[in-house]
Amino acid sequence: QSTSARSMLPLLMYLFPNVQEIIHRFENAPPIIQKYHCAECGKNFYATPTSLTEGWGCTYCDANKSIDERYKKLIDFAGKGNYEPLEPFRSLNIKSKIHHKICGETIQIKPRKFIFDHVRCICESLLNEWDVRQKLEKFEDYEFISYDSESSKITMRSKACGHVFSCRFHKFIKYPSCRVCRPKNMTTELYTERVYDLVGDDYTVLSEFVDQRTKIAIKHNKCGGIQEYKPSAFLDGQRCNACNSLIVKKANDSWEKGYALLCEYKEECGTANIPKRDHYKGVFLGNWLQSQRDKYKAGKLTRSQEDALVSLGITLDPLAAEWERRYEQYKRYIQQNNGSSDITKRTIFEGEKLGVWVVLQRRNYNIGKLSEERYKKLCDINMKF
Repeated sequence: QSTSARSMLPLLMYLFPNVQEIIHRFENAPPIIQKYHCAECGKNFYATPTSLTEGWGCTYCDANKSIDERYKKLIDFAGKGNYEPLEPFRSLNIKSKIHHKICGETIQIKPRKFIFDHVRCICESLLNEWDVRQKLEKFEDYEFISYDSESSKITMRSKACGHVFSCRFHKFIKYPSCRVCRPKNMTTELYTERVYDLVGDDYTVLSEFVDQRTKIAIKHNKCGGIQEYKPSAFLDGQRCNACNSLIVKKANDSWEKGYALLCEYKEECGTANIPKRDHYKGVFLGNWLQSQRDKYKAGKLTRSQEDALVSLGITLDPLAAEWERRYEQYKRYIQQNNGSSDITKRTIFEGEKLGVWVVLQRRNYNIGKLSEERYKKLCDINMKF
């Protein structure tokens, strides 16, 4: 807020009892308002150095722009091109919606805080390589390689096809797929090539690729049947409904058959956690295992089925198990910290960024995404919200 010169006098007199010292300081200080030349309009204008660093620019050029155009320019300048306003400007102190182009989220914030206080989207302050790695662990079909915090880009490797690709982290979270197999600009020729890579001459693409939502006609050459598929569904393993007996998820395949095959997989590979899109002995066993996890979350698995899968070392809810692991780790930290739950964001404990995990719990609580059960458990160990 602006402050009058008269109201500042008592403070200056308190800080500098000697009036001559104040005069001396002002005489030797550089001028607050300086003269600048605008290369665009060719005119000279007066401004403070701070106003230029905040993106205000030439006063003559700005006078020819509407208030919303100037507002958009300030947001673009302050956000380094990564933000754009979604609402007309009303006041520096009235909250307004601003879109973060990098993560796709919309924040509601006072323009004054965004422009002058440099408050940004939560992902800029919390997202780091450790967070990214943790969030990507649920995508078992992919291997994390690297993360660039400057551009929010990740480099991944698809275990199914072996391709290495880069994309925005938040885009991958929303649409997890190989960007080589499924590029943004897919064509009929490229889609036909992807189908051939998967099934060879067993299937033939008959119609043109339009987009990922429009079904495409594909012929099963063995039985002659023609069926329409969503483009991504065929690449994910859907096949001819008339004669395909390989997919475990078919209604006439029993649960015991899938479980028995999973036991064989574990005996051969040493683990039962088969990636989602992997197949084993001609069966899409990864899809079957993922369906068991989905049924578990929906409460559709019997107790005996749950126990059988757990006995193979299967984690039915990987994200919940990870949360419990970090919770127990936080309890150990509190015990070693003489019972105090105080922790900073940068705290490293047992080789992991425990402080960041605690900050995320507070954030989830503030935005209503922390369950009541987890909230109570954290309160039991005196975590401060």
